[in-house]
Amino acid sequence: MEEFKARQITAEEAHLEDKKTRNLKNINKGGKHGFDFSIFLSSLLPMVMLLLIQLVAFMPTIFPAAMKVMSDPGFASLAEDTLAYTAKVMEVAGSSIQFSYLAYVILALAYFTWRYMTSVVKPTGRYSPKGAFTKRGFPFVLLCILGLWGFTEGFMKVVEILAPEVIEQYSELVSATGLTEMTPVIMIVVWLLGPVVEELCFRGLTYNRLLSAGVKIAAAVVIQGLFFGVFHMNLVQSVYAFIL
Repeated sequence: MEEFKARQITAEEAHLEDKKTRNLKNINKGGKHGFDFSIFLSSLLPMVMLLLIQLVAFMPTIFPAAMKVMSDPGFASLAEDTLAYTAKVMEVAGSSIQFSYLAYVILALAYFTWRYMTSVVKPTGRYSPKGAFTKRGFPFVLLCILGLWGFTEGFMKVVEILAPEVIEQYSELVSATGLTEMTPVIMIVVWLLGPVVEELCFRGLTYNRLLSAGVKIAAAVVIQGLFFGVFHMNLVQSVYAFIL
C-alpha cells in the first residue's frame, strides 16, 4: 500500500480555500449581516428573465399568428374567451410553435447555466452532482420520481372529483399550448431540457439568492416553490408544482 504523504499547500491555495469556505457559509447562512431586502427582491430576477426569454423565443411565431387572428371578422367572439383565443392563435401558428419551444429551452439553458456557474459554483466552489449517482442515491432519486408522479396523479384525480370544471379548463388550456402533441421536439422540451432549465432557475439561482438574502433554509424552499408555482400561471399546475 502506498504511504500517504502530506503536502504543504501554498499561500495562494490556502487563500482560495478560505475564500470558498467564507462564500459557502455566506450562501448557506444568509451572509453576515442578517436579512437583506434588496437581495431578497433580486431572487425574483431569475423568474423574470425566464419569462423574458419565453417572450423573445415565441415572438416570431406567436405575434404574427395573434395579428392574423385579431384581423379575422370573428375575433369579437374570441376576445371574450381567453382559452378559445389562445387555442386559435396556436392553431394559426401551426407546427412551427414547437420550434419556438425548442428555441426557448435552448436560450434559457445557455443563460441559466452561465448564471449558475458564475454566481453559485465559481464563488463557492460548490458543484458536486456525484451524490445522486451512488448505489444508494440513484435508486432513491428514481423512487422519488415515481412517488412524486403518483402524488401528481392522485392530486389531479381529487381535483377532478371535487371540481371537475377546473380540470376541464386545465385540459383545454394544456391542449391550447400545443404541448400535447408528442413530437420528438416537444419530447426534448418537456422531458429533457425544460426541467433542467427550471431546476437551474428556481432550485439553483432563486433558492441560493434567498439564502444569500438571509432567508432560513425552510423558508427559502417554500418561497422558491411559490415562485415556481406562480411561473406556471394556471391554478392546477401552480398548486401541485408549488407542493412538489
